[in-house]
Amino acid sequence: MMQLQTLYLVNGGDWGWVVGSVQFLVNNIRSKSMTGLIIFDKDQTLIDSACGEKFIQSPTDQRILPGAAEAVSNFAKRGYKIAIASNQGGVEAGKKSFESAIEEMKFCLGLFPEISIGLICPCYDGKSAWMVKLNDWEVYLRQKIGVGSGTTNFGNFRKPGPGMINFLIAYYKSVPGETWFIGDRPEDEQAAEAAGTNFMAADILRLRFQQSDNC
Repeated sequence: MMQLQTLYLVNGGDWGWVVGSVQFLVNNIRSKSMTGLIIFDKDQTLIDSACGEKFIQSPTDQRILPGAAEAVSNFAKRGYKIAIASNQGGVEAGKKSFESAIEEMKFCLGLFPEISIGLICPCYDGKSAWMVKLNDWEVYLRQKIGVGSGTTNFGNFRKPGPGMINFLIAYYKSVPGETWFIGDRPEDEQAAEAAGTNFMAADILRLRFQQSDNC
């Protein structure tokens, strides 16, 4: 079982030490065929706005961030199961519709064919989340998962709650120590910590795979 670890992007004098540590850890992941689980945040981790805005403006306003596709492809080839877990508070804030949030995840899954499942939590209270899945016939399915009678209490689904991570660990029959969460925000790290999983900063991971491509 892997030791729980957290990676940070540090500027200034600590940069060389951090890059060295990150390179060692990522090389360790890249060198093994594993059956573990890697969960990515979506926005600013895998994709950003294609039109250059801070937030996604429409479901198709998404572009793959440099290094993201290479990282996902590498992990998939080495046997990792891969999923996405994304807060979508813009739904409750009135910035986008629920259907738009679903379409966003569908479009993102289309950009990363190695990823078949994405979870979104569109509510502030974190009591429910939705699973968007691409099946063998390329038909997108959506399924509501939540806390209540007859269900397993995975915890609050809205990050920094661990609910989406815990659900995916159970869904893929993984364990926290063999699960990595990749994200760009403090609540991503906090969610990973709450679920007992490993955490890696998204910009560090993408940078490592960009450097690999340039070698």
